[in-house]
Amino acid sequence: MRVIFVFLIFFSGHSNLLFGQKWISPQYSFEVKKNLIYGKADDFNGTRRDLLLDLCLPQNDIPPDCGRPLLLAVHGGAFLAGSKEDGLLQTAMREFASRGYAAASINYRLGMFQTAAEVHCNVTQLLNTPWDCLNMSDTAEWYRAWFRAVQDVHRAIRFLVDDPGNRIDRRNIFLLGESAGAISVLGAGFLDHPSELKSQFGNLASLPAPNRIYEDLCIRQPGFNTSISLMDLSRPDLIQDVNPLEDRDYQIRGVAAFYGCSMFDLFAQSSAQSFLPALYLFHQTNDLVVPIGAGSLLSGTSTCFSALAGCQAIISRPSCLGSDPMEINYKKSLTDLGLKGQILYDRKPNNADCIAQVLNPSSGGHQVDDITLRLGNVIRFFAPRISDADGTPCTLSSDEPDLSGPRVFPNPANDYLMVQDDWGFGSVQLFSIDGRVALSQNHNTLRHVAELDIRELPAGVYFLELDFRNGKALRQRLLIR
Repeated sequence: MRVIFVFLIFFSGHSNLLFGQKWISPQYSFEVKKNLIYGKADDFNGTRRDLLLDLCLPQNDIPPDCGRPLLLAVHGGAFLAGSKEDGLLQTAMREFASRGYAAASINYRLGMFQTAAEVHCNVTQLLNTPWDCLNMSDTAEWYRAWFRAVQDVHRAIRFLVDDPGNRIDRRNIFLLGESAGAISVLGAGFLDHPSELKSQFGNLASLPAPNRIYEDLCIRQPGFNTSISLMDLSRPDLIQDVNPLEDRDYQIRGVAAFYGCSMFDLFAQSSAQSFLPALYLFHQTNDLVVPIGAGSLLSGTSTCFSALAGCQAIISRPSCLGSDPMEINYKKSLTDLGLKGQILYDRKPNNADCIAQVLNPSSGGHQVDDITLRLGNVIRFFAPRISDADGTPCTLSSDEPDLSGPRVFPNPANDYLMVQDDWGFGSVQLFSIDGRVALSQNHNTLRHVAELDIRELPAGVYFLELDFRNGKALRQRLLIR
């Protein structure tokens, strides 16, 4: 009788948290299919490219009636380098597939036109970034490279959801990217209004040929072309190829951006749906490549090169909004536009300066400090957003489940418990059913997320209590097993 009572307690409250647990723990074996061609498209200099992805599918799962959620991972590399083989993305692909997702890591079109000027530095590499290759003809080249990547993300989604063998629920699409890949998935997830189709994406005047100093390191070695003389220097209309606003018969539920930025405020406008995709941000405060605040791309890298090697500043760098202003703009849009949405910001203080990062790369600000921790946070953050359609029509909706207020998951729990609130909380306490304090965390400043280690607690019913800045408290039942 006691078991039935406990079951009824938890079945009656916070059903969205109960649902979310099945996407959190690794349960399934999986198979990886390598180098699938998901499309063909012209790159920046007119070369036709096969677009490749790796696909990871669970093998012993029973997908929901409407299919599995999809996790699509996108690599970094300043839109000039990188690949789907990146370690973070390959790890993410497997971790999500083991939890029941279809998961893919993609290559996208790379490359931009370097400047016709000779902007050269005797130090050819620093922080694993070829300095010469970062000097573009104009800032529009960065916008166009970003837009091509956004187009390819949508191409990959279309390819994957349209194959019935993948059994993907087109209402549950999640994106994850790092660096340039983070900038790309932010565009794919939030570029959803006609005003966001910028003039840089359209037909622009042809460019003068890049300076000859860029031919070997920046053009031949990456395989963009065999010579400058064979490059098509025209800049055609990109929107006519793939318009991200059209034919989107799938819904992006969540976006995870590791040290990314938005090229402009992507949250100020929104489409007709009533929610913004959930947004996870990870950034370190001393990032030299993508500023955590508002600033120019590569501003720290440029300063670092100038200080250490006497180089001229990297030219034609666009401005962008890093994770700090993105968090503010996202929350502001929820209020101004009356939308639903959630954000989780993993902000990591790091004081290592330019010289310290060069001497000790492990202190670098443009990397993930703890892959297991950060991917675990993304997994737990995304899980409650997955819409379960078993027994209901598998149709798209312009609405979003109401996940406002504090969120506690998984519930039931056995190892770790994640507590989140968009507006922050102070102390967190767990009480046993007889009223004794079983676990306590006190925070001097407001926290948006806390992870509780409950491995030493006996199984049973507990009450979780959160204290808020306004003096109010929340109590919620929790089952530890």
